[in-house]
Amino acid sequence: MNNQYRLVIKRIPLRTKRDFIQWADEEFCEDYGMALKWLFDFFTGMTPREMQELTARMNDLDTRLRAVEESKNQVTEEKKKIKLLDGREI
Repeated sequence: MNNQYRLVIKRIPLRTKRDFIQWADEEFCEDYGMALKWLFDFFTGMTPREMQELTARMNDLDTRLRAVEESKNQVTEEKKKIKLLDGREI
């Protein structure tokens, strides 16, 4: 069959293929061509500068999240210690 819209892609990691098919089924009613077009438009629509900005913002959020988690852990450890009137901690 010679179809101008036919595309065959080989050597796709199984997990990637499974995830792509599931996403295309849910979001594009099994229209893999439109799913691929959406991905391509998304990728080509972002300039390298925009990608760098998004990456920087994600790294900033990750840093903030880690700080919050660390402070939660410190508060939890401090709550475990009980200081008695004579100065002893138990």
